[in-house]
Amino acid sequence: MSRPPWRLPVALDVLDRVATNLGGRHAVSLEPGSLLQAAARIERWDDFGDDGFREPLHNLVQSLQHDADLHVLGRFHLRSVIVRALRTRLRLTRYLFESSGREEGPRHSPIIVCGLPRTGTTMLHRLLAALPGLRGLPLWELVEPLPPKGEDRRLAQARKRTRRMQWLSGNRLDAQHLMRPELPDECGHLFRPAFLSPAYAVAPAHSYLTSYYNHDARPAYREYRTYLGILSNEDPRRLVLKDPFHALFLDALFEAMPYAMVVQTHRRPQEVLPSFVKLCTTAQSLVTRRLDMIRTAQTLHTWLSEVARRSVERAAQGRHDVFDIDYRALVADPVEAVAALHHHFALPFDEAWRKPLQQMVDKSRERPPNPYTLNDYGLDETGIQATFSGYTGQFL
Repeated sequence: MSRPPWRLPVALDVLDRVATNLGGRHAVSLEPGSLLQAAARIERWDDFGDDGFREPLHNLVQSLQHDADLHVLGRFHLRSVIVRALRTRLRLTRYLFESSGREEGPRHSPIIVCGLPRTGTTMLHRLLAALPGLRGLPLWELVEPLPPKGEDRRLAQARKRTRRMQWLSGNRLDAQHLMRPELPDECGHLFRPAFLSPAYAVAPAHSYLTSYYNHDARPAYREYRTYLGILSNEDPRRLVLKDPFHALFLDALFEAMPYAMVVQTHRRPQEVLPSFVKLCTTAQSLVTRRLDMIRTAQTLHTWLSEVARRSVERAAQGRHDVFDIDYRALVADPVEAVAALHHHFALPFDEAWRKPLQQMVDKSRERPPNPYTLNDYGLDETGIQATFSGYTGQFL
């Protein structure tokens, strides 16, 4: 049985109607010029660096305007997200100016986890980040990797945003992807300032999400390397990072950091798609007036099929700097998967780590259930099997 049609909560609907009648939608501008001016005014700096970000920024705001049907609070939230990303660009250019243009990468070869979303990447990432000598970047630092001038309130502000999100979602997101400011999270946030980020899937920006990966990602990965270098300055530990959609851009990633150690997880797309659609539509329900789950499912189907296609192409290159892990093996014994990837990359693995890692695994399995089906989102198993046949034949 399919889910009942989604409806905007009554209180939010009334608030949006009142705000709209008072001109609220027009007062919250998503025009690029307004966004750039706001960021420059707050940061008191107007050098945004290379102009390569402007086209994907334009594509994003056009998609938000035409696809997303944002309510007033949704427009305010997305404007805040974009202005924050632009402020990060400004902080980066100012940092480089003040440090004579030094663009260093991370101290050690980072471990980078990727793969189709909902394939155990978060569990694997957080297990790795708990090990001695490894460091995962917490959400608050990923969202704002460089401090502002003056008082540094990034963590406090991140906590406030998280509480607001939990309240608006009724804690529905916790069962799907547990996010807290202090927990390691997806480094796709570091691509927001380049406007080539999967993090913008928090809004139903359909045309953006099915085209952003066709841009040249190399400048964005050079910026990513620089952020990682800055974040490594005060901590000698090896970074362990994670975002499913690095799998789209491994050529650009390795061009920027040839020494990176990449782990890619794999799971049956019939299981991945409904789980990912549920996660995205849960987030999108917080910003839009009209949530079209079927269209979102189609958008994500197209998006993930491109991830799968590029993954098959990568496998055909016979690269040894990518370690592939089957989701079934990862779930059956996560600790052994951690040990296996250490062995693959010739990293030391202390057998004494197994017990605390297993305790983490046991605790993570106490989370509430997260049910979903293909029928919930109009997805067809036969069609998915046909689209992803090359991927499943290669990896599963």
